[in-house]
Amino acid sequence: EEVGGGGALVGMLDDPEFRDEAARLAQGDVLFLYTDGLVERREAGVARLHELLASSSGMAPEQIADRIDRELVGSGPARDDVAFLIARVGSDATVGS
Repeated sequence: EEVGGGGALVGMLDDPEFRDEAARLAQGDVLFLYTDGLVERREAGVARLHELLASSSGMAPEQIADRIDRELVGSGPARDDVAFLIARVGSDATVGS
């Protein structure tokens, strides 16, 4: 489930406006946060990210991170920052890139 969407550029505006978003997460759910550079890096964009995440159900956060790195981040120069964070509810593992 996607929650929220685009927002203000953090650190670029003197007085940005932020909005709160909420989602109910259950034991075992995965939270995935990312910067726009992740989906703007390749032509596939958000649709490809959704496909990767949907087909990663049941994988450990570390495995999901490796898959995102391999299939979306890849190698070569980046035009924008690329960062993401994965956390499984009820798990001690939190992985980011």
